[in-house]
Amino acid sequence: MVAGASVSDSRVEWFRAGDEVDSFVIRTNRFDLVVDTMSTPEMFARVVALAPLRPYLQTVVVTTHADYDHYWGNSYLAPSNHLWIASEHARARIVEQQAELDQMNLATGGRFHSVVLGTPHVGISTATVLDGGDLQIHLLPTPGHTPDHLAVHIPELGVVLAGDAAERPLPELWDARSLPALRASLQLLRDLDATIVIPSHGGTTDPEILTDNLEILNEIERRVESGQSLEDLAGHPLPQKQPFFLHCLHRAVAAIQEEN
Repeated sequence: MVAGASVSDSRVEWFRAGDEVDSFVIRTNRFDLVVDTMSTPEMFARVVALAPLRPYLQTVVVTTHADYDHYWGNSYLAPSNHLWIASEHARARIVEQQAELDQMNLATGGRFHSVVLGTPHVGISTATVLDGGDLQIHLLPTPGHTPDHLAVHIPELGVVLAGDAAERPLPELWDARSLPALRASLQLLRDLDATIVIPSHGGTTDPEILTDNLEILNEIERRVESGQSLEDLAGHPLPQKQPFFLHCLHRAVAAIQEEN
């Protein structure tokens, strides 16, 4: 099931695939920008059916990071003339994912049979601006959830597409060493003072998600430093989303313990 939702400006179209992942189509005067293409070509085809891409303009695809649910739908666009942008780290991850694709296809009874992995045409390693004429699209390296993560900022609209850098109750960490990077990425996004912040999972537009994520990480750190165990933390009325919350909590606790 893929359904459309509204953002404050009609140039930003938002599509939800249940609890799995969100995708976006952004209309500028110079190109159509797609942010993430869901997990299969069939799912992304439903997005395009709801939001046809303009054939007389370039289609630019931005992959926030190389987790399967964010870009395995890209092969829907393979025959067309499009420009695919990701971080340089994502390019490195993608070339090693064929074994993961094969395993997941087998485990799901062929759900991913039509997925064909490609390689991003452009890999970036620093903040990059795409000039759409009426809208400036800022691509911001925001590692932490994964080392290859990008977020998207549209200053004219006060919109941040946070990818998986923000999530309720808290983002998943790549590994324990990624906590400082995640905190820095959340702070960077919060400092943009956007009025609309949309993560890839969760369906919120509330910019307070960035502050909430930072505060819950600080709260976990305070409790770890006071000697509370993982079981103590899990039993306390922090925002919970079982079992994902416990998984993220375990990662955060391990990271804080390693920092200390």
